[in-house]
Amino acid sequence: MIRNYFKIAFRLFKKEKRTTLVNIFGMALGISCSILIYLWVQDELRYNDFVKKGDRVCYAMTNHPMMGGDIKTWSTTPQPLKAVLEEKYPVIDKVALLSWEPPTNFKKDDGFLQQNGNYASPEIFDIFQFPFTKGNHKALYNEPKTIVISERFANRYFGENWNTIDVIGELITTDNKDTYKLVGVFKDLPKHSTLQFDFIIPFAEKLNKNPWLNHWGNFQNQMYIQIVDGITVEEANNRIKNAIIDNRPDEGTTEELFLQPFSDTYLYSNFEGGKVAGGRIEYVRILSVAAILILLLASINFMNLSTARAGKRSKETGVRKVLGALKSNLRVQFLIESVLITGFGFILSMGIVSVLLPEFNALTEKDIELTFFTPKFILFLLGFIFLLGLASGMYPAFYLSALKPTRSLKGVFSHNKNEAFFRKALMIFQFVITIVMIIGATSVYKQVSYIQNKNIGFDRENLVEVTMGDIDPAGNYQAYREELLKKPGILGVTPINQNILDVSNTTSDPEWDGKDFNEITSFTIMCTDPDFLSITGIKLKAGRNFNRSIATDTANFIINTAAQKVMRLKDPIGERLGFWDREGKIIGVIEDVHINSLHVPIEPFIIRYDLPMTYKMLVRIEANKTTQALTSLKALHDKFNPGKTFNYSFVSDMYRGQYKSELLVKDMVFYFAIVAILISCLGLLSLIAYTTSQRAKEMSIRKVLGASITTILRLLSKEFLLLIILSMVIAVPIAYYFIDGWLQNFAYRITLNWLLFIIASVVTIVIASFIIGIQVLKAANANPIKSLKTE
Repeated sequence: MIRNYFKIAFRLFKKEKRTTLVNIFGMALGISCSILIYLWVQDELRYNDFVKKGDRVCYAMTNHPMMGGDIKTWSTTPQPLKAVLEEKYPVIDKVALLSWEPPTNFKKDDGFLQQNGNYASPEIFDIFQFPFTKGNHKALYNEPKTIVISERFANRYFGENWNTIDVIGELITTDNKDTYKLVGVFKDLPKHSTLQFDFIIPFAEKLNKNPWLNHWGNFQNQMYIQIVDGITVEEANNRIKNAIIDNRPDEGTTEELFLQPFSDTYLYSNFEGGKVAGGRIEYVRILSVAAILILLLASINFMNLSTARAGKRSKETGVRKVLGALKSNLRVQFLIESVLITGFGFILSMGIVSVLLPEFNALTEKDIELTFFTPKFILFLLGFIFLLGLASGMYPAFYLSALKPTRSLKGVFSHNKNEAFFRKALMIFQFVITIVMIIGATSVYKQVSYIQNKNIGFDRENLVEVTMGDIDPAGNYQAYREELLKKPGILGVTPINQNILDVSNTTSDPEWDGKDFNEITSFTIMCTDPDFLSITGIKLKAGRNFNRSIATDTANFIINTAAQKVMRLKDPIGERLGFWDREGKIIGVIEDVHINSLHVPIEPFIIRYDLPMTYKMLVRIEANKTTQALTSLKALHDKFNPGKTFNYSFVSDMYRGQYKSELLVKDMVFYFAIVAILISCLGLLSLIAYTTSQRAKEMSIRKVLGASITTILRLLSKEFLLLIILSMVIAVPIAYYFIDGWLQNFAYRITLNWLLFIIASVVTIVIASFIIGIQVLKAANANPIKSLKTE
C-alpha cells in the first residue's frame, strides 16, 4: 500500500509538472533562506562557549549614576580593585586584569613583525585555561620582563619549524627597545572568542611604565573574574556590589560593581539604566523570526496551491472513496505527497545554499561551513523534512479527503464559508508578513542611510588615522610634522591618543568651581595638540583654540556644549578646571560632536593639549589626491620608522565598520523581503487560480450575456484587492510597533512617518495587481464554450 502511495504521487508529479515545480521552488526558497539564517544564528551563538567553567567566568562592569538619575555602564574598572577583590571578598576565586593596546612591533631580523597583544595579569591563563604547547605562564607572576606568545606568533617569528626547536628562553625585542624573555607558547585562541591576543606581557610591566594607573579614578582596564564554585552570578553580584564604594579611599563615590557572564558579553553588550538592554542578540532574534516567517510563507503557499488543485483532483477522490478508500487512506496519500515535495524542496535548497554560501560568508564576514552527511545532520534533515511536510500538507490532506464523492464525481464541489474564510485568512497572513518585511527593510535602509550620511560634527572624509611607531610625540614629532606638511596631497596632521570615533578614555575626576560633589558626572577625554580642531573641522562655539606660543596652554582645556551644560557654567571661558595631574582654565567651547556610536547620546567631552599621551595621528589629505597622499605618508613613515609596516585606516571606513551589524541586517532583511514577496505572490497566484477555476462557468455566462473583459476583470480583482488592503491595515501597526522598538536602540534615529508605510503599501498593491491582472485576463479571455459544455 505504501509503495502504491509513492507510485501515485510520482505519477501526479509527472502529470502536473508546472504545479509540482512551483510547489518545490516555493519550498526550496523558504528552506534556503531559513538554513542560511540558521547557520548565521548558530555561528553567533557559538561565541565564548569554549570556557570550561563558563558559569563561573565573568566580566567585571561598573554602573555610574549620572546627573538626572541616569546610570551609565562602563566595561572598565580601576586597577586597585583587583587586590581588594582578592583579599576582601571570599566569593571571588581569581581576578585578571587586561589592558587595551594598539598593535605592537617586534624586531625580527632586519625588519619588524606587528602583532596584537595585551598587558595582563597571569591569572588570565588560570581563568580561561588556555593550553600551552611549550612552557607555561608561571614566570609571568614574578618576572615583569617576560612574555608568552601564541602559536601563530611563534610561526611568524621563528618560522614554520618553530616547534622542533627550543624557543623557551629566547629574547624578543619591541620597537621601543623593550626586551622580554619568552617563557611559553600557548595555542591560538578560539575563533569564536571575543577575547583575542597573540602575546601577553605581565600587567606589572604596564604599571612600571604608567604608575598613574594605580589611581582609583582611572577606569581603563578590562577585568575578568572567576567566582568560587557553588556561587551563582547573582549571589556574587550581591556580595561585591559596593566593592568600589567601600574601598576607594580618595573620595566619596557611587560606582557599583557587577559581573556579567563571559558567555553573554558578545550578544548582550547594550545597557540601559544599569541593566542589560540587548545587543547583537536583537539581530539574532530578528533574523530568527524572519526565518520562521519565511518558512510559514512557504508552507502557506503549499497549502494554497494544493487547495487550488482540488478541483482537478475531486474526481480522483470520489472514485477512491467509491472503491472503498477511507479518509485515513486518502490523508496518508496526500501527506506522503506533501512530504515528498518538501523533501525535493530541501534537496534543491541544499544546492542553492551551497552556491550562495560563499557570497553569504562575504556578506556576513564569517567563515561558515555547511557540513553534509554527518549523523547529526542526517537526523536533523529527516526530522525537518517530515515535520515541515506534515505541517504544510495537513490542511490540504484533510480538505481533499473531506470532499463528498457524489458531487466530486460530477465535477462539482462546494465548500462552506469556514473553508473560504480559511483560505482568505491564509492569504491575508501571507501578505501581512510580506508587508511587515517590506516596511522593515525600508525602515532599516533609511536608518542606516541616516547614520552613514549624518553630520557628526566633524569631516570624516579624506581623513586618515596612522600610528606613530617610533615617532616621539614629545621629541621628533615636530620634525615629522614639518616635513609631512611639505609633501604633496597632505593638508595637515594632528596627534591623538585614541580612536576619534570611539573615545573611551573616561573619568569622573574633573573639578571646577561650583561643582556639586554629590553628583557624579562622566567626561570623555581626548589628548591632542592645537591642530586637532582644524584637521577635523570641529567648530569653536566660544573662546579660542590652543596656541603653541602660549606655554600655559598645556594646562588648559577645551570643552564641548554637553560639558558646559553639566557644569552649569553660563560663560565657561576662563573658569577653573582640573583633573589627574594638572589644573588650568577652560579656554574654548566647541559644538557637540559624535565621538562615540549614534546608539548613545553625546557625552561631556574635554580636550587636553597633551602630546606625551598621544600615540597615533590623524592626517587630512587633499580630495582626489589619495594615492599621492598615501605615497607621501608611506615614504615619511619608512624614514621615521625604518623596517616597520605602514598601517593606516580611513576614518570614513572606520565609521562604516562601526555599524557593520546594522549594514548586515539591512542587506539580509532586504534579500529576505524579496523572497517573502516572491513566495507571497506564488500564494496569491494559487488563490486566484482556484477562484477563477471555481467561477469559470459564471464568467462564461457573463461573457455570453455581453459582459466586457473590463467588467469581469473588475469583478474578480475587487475581492483580492480588498484582502490585500485588509492585510495592510493589519500589517502597518504591527510593523510600526516592532520598528519603533528597534529604533529605540539609537539615540539618534529617523522619525517614522506615514509616507514610509504608504510607499510599502503602494509597492505591494502594484505587485499584487500585476499578478491578479495577468491571471484574471487569462481566465476572462478563455473560450466560454469549454466552460459551458457538458462533459
